[in-house]
Amino acid sequence: MLALLGGAFTLALLLAPVQAPPPAYAQGDGVEFWAITVGVSNYQQISDLDFCHSDAEDLAAELGPVWGEDHIQLLTDADATQDNIGEAITGWLAPREDETDVVLFFFSGHGGRDFLCPYDSLIYSYANDIFTNELNSWLEVLDSENIIVIIDTCMSGSFVRDASGRGWVVLSACGANEEAYDESALRHGTFAYYILEAFQEFETADANGDYELSIEEIFNYAQPRTTEYEPEQHPEMGDEYPGELILLIRVTIDAETDMPQDTDILTIAGESYSPAELPVSFTWAPGSSCDFELVSSVPGGSGAEYAFNSWSDGSTLASGTIEHGGVYTANYQTRYYLTVLSAYGDPQGEGWYPSGSTATISVTSTQGGVIRQVFSSWSGDFYTTTPSAFIYMSGPTTVTASWRTDYLFLFIIAGAGGLALIGGIAAWVIIMVRKRV
Repeated sequence: MLALLGGAFTLALLLAPVQAPPPAYAQGDGVEFWAITVGVSNYQQISDLDFCHSDAEDLAAELGPVWGEDHIQLLTDADATQDNIGEAITGWLAPREDETDVVLFFFSGHGGRDFLCPYDSLIYSYANDIFTNELNSWLEVLDSENIIVIIDTCMSGSFVRDASGRGWVVLSACGANEEAYDESALRHGTFAYYILEAFQEFETADANGDYELSIEEIFNYAQPRTTEYEPEQHPEMGDEYPGELILLIRVTIDAETDMPQDTDILTIAGESYSPAELPVSFTWAPGSSCDFELVSSVPGGSGAEYAFNSWSDGSTLASGTIEHGGVYTANYQTRYYLTVLSAYGDPQGEGWYPSGSTATISVTSTQGGVIRQVFSSWSGDFYTTTPSAFIYMSGPTTVTASWRTDYLFLFIIAGAGGLALIGGIAAWVIIMVRKRV
């Protein structure tokens, strides 16, 4: 009458995320996400299983940090009685969820063609078993129109057929006449193992690359891998939901910069990150949002800095709010300071410039009247004799304008009687001599 079910990890470390920063907000302002995960390995009367409790525990551990720990109800072994499972759905969940929310029910344990075996399932009676129509009646109490049912028992394909047409998404670990296997090498049931692996292999499971992971994509990831591992086990999906039902979004933040790797440049979700700690990825519930702040510039030594330029999506805001999944890369420019020194004139061009760019320097060539200051050359890190020039910025640069001084002399020649007569006209003859010093 009874058959095995499963779900598992080879090692706890196999699916552990490389980085596990806290979620920004577990829930958005609108849609909320709820889960009841049930796993029974140690039964009161019928034969025990090995890893069903791990299936439920690890699924709750995946969803809790993202959907909110208070949005997850975990029932394993002695807690997973018929009454407790019914109460979790109709007593705990029903008053909390609403029609826009997403609800997931997961069961891993013994089962048959049209029933589940809770902890208190009896050897010679079906009295404590949960039949398909009873489970459906509990779930129909909910207001939610977005319900996911995952059954990891033998013969679980029958649940797909019985729940079809309700607008739900129902996943089974095998066909209606097949067994679902526990695997000691995986330490989970095979189907549950690959369901869990899909969360960790987000980028691979996200088949359309939109940084959103749907229950349909999770199934499409787990189904072929389960059958490859267990050729006689063929998971099934009944999907009456319009479109795809999104469970998670992924946000990855990176930076392109040559700045020192130990300088914190990003603050998000209450944590700060240096370039060495990037990229950093977050898994959030759909509808979540999170404020972020980038350091606009970081000193790079005398006359150098690393300045934020733009995000990979074109935004030039160093601070803001992330509302959608995606990969966001901050671009930092290395910039150098151009110092322009001059004792005279109105020198132009001093300031910060990106590495590799061209700066324009200039100064008014001549200053003054009788005594004049005349531009001579630029010197320092750059030399030219023209008052206006272009400088290629490959590092901190200082240029200084050199000037020469010119004087204006007046000679007056007087004729007899005080005036010199030129062409019969008395006039002052002014001879101008320019002398350079």
